[in-house]
Amino acid sequence: MGGPVLSWVAPFSPSAAQLEALSPLAVLARGYSLTLMSDGATVLRSSDTVGPGDLIQTFLAGGAVLSRVESTTPGPDRSVALATPGPEPLDKNPSLTP
Repeated sequence: MGGPVLSWVAPFSPSAAQLEALSPLAVLARGYSLTLMSDGATVLRSSDTVGPGDLIQTFLAGGAVLSRVESTTPGPDRSVALATPGPEPLDKNPSLTP
């Protein structure tokens, strides 16, 4: 009796596993977090959008944390970071080789 149902479901198993890996709860379980502004609906994506004294709420796999911002640090300018060459390889920089 279970044969026809299982044969119908089998092609969807890899997709289901991929979807499960991307689910919000699975992402939190891997150590990521989700931080919202004090309105409880806006995702905090940049330190530019909060300031000292603002309340933020961070959701973790094991609960939530309510925090008050003390200070912020601006993030990197992505356009500059993409255009800037990376560090020299160790073998090209004599001061870094033993």
